[in-house]
Amino acid sequence: MEILQACPNLVGCTFDHIFYDEDDKPEAHVWTCMRHLKFGTYPHPSSELALQYMSTPQLEVLHFPAFGSNANVLLDFLKRSSRPLKKLMLGGPKFRVSWTRQQLEECFSLLPNLTHVELNHPGHEASDPFTTILANSPHLVPNLSRITLRQPTLSMPWLRWYQKLVAALLCRETMYFVRIVYYDKVSTPRLTEAICFALRQLVAGGMKIHIGTEVHNYI
Repeated sequence: MEILQACPNLVGCTFDHIFYDEDDKPEAHVWTCMRHLKFGTYPHPSSELALQYMSTPQLEVLHFPAFGSNANVLLDFLKRSSRPLKKLMLGGPKFRVSWTRQQLEECFSLLPNLTHVELNHPGHEASDPFTTILANSPHLVPNLSRITLRQPTLSMPWLRWYQKLVAALLCRETMYFVRIVYYDKVSTPRLTEAICFALRQLVAGGMKIHIGTEVHNYI
């Protein structure tokens, strides 16, 4: 943190493979110029504790690992630094989003200007409240126009999940681009004709939808 405090005009910062000592309690600091903050692809579980001592009133992009136990760290940070944030990425290859609906709702309530959300979520409906929030709480993140959901190969009721997703997208007039990414073609679920028809109707209405691998779109 001492190094960061020596860079008051820092615009972007990435914490990657950083171990943060919980006994280290530096003075809180404000970075008025910071626009981008990322906690790497494989951050140490303690690294996000640095947020406790940071305020970034102009932050626009945040990539946060979103462990199940660190929701309060991010929520407290957003209460100090949330308003300009436009893009929020939660989770990563090793750290899937495992927050509750209440935690996600509180997070989104602090981000009125958010336009892009990217989640690496666990692929289990019971712990995936995001589509429920989209459908049932249209007042949250009203400017949301882009979502990316990275879906691992896990067992879940895909049909029901996609029904929830379609219902959520129909409630979001600002939604422009939806991207659901699977690791490979084998892990991509086989959608019913009814779901495909509903998704293509959304596409015909102007929405861009990508469901497949990073490269291939099966819609």
